[in-house]
Amino acid sequence: MRKRKASVAFNDDLRLPLWDHYYSLGLVLYIRWEESIAQTLTSIVLIEDILDNDIKLCQG
Repeated sequence: MRKRKASVAFNDDLRLPLWDHYYSLGLVLYIRWEESIAQTLTSIVLIEDILDNDIKLCQG
C-alpha cells in the first residue's frame, strides 16, 4: 500500500513538470532549427558573394 501511494503521488507531481519540460524542449529545438536555417541562408549568401567576386575577378 505504501508503494502504491508513493507512485500515485509521484505521477501527480510529474504530470505538469513533464509537460513543461517537453514544451521548453520543443521551444529550444525550434529556436535551434530557426538558427540553423538562418546560418544556412547566411552561408548561401556568402557563397553567392564569393562566386560573384570570383566572376568579377575572372572578367577583369
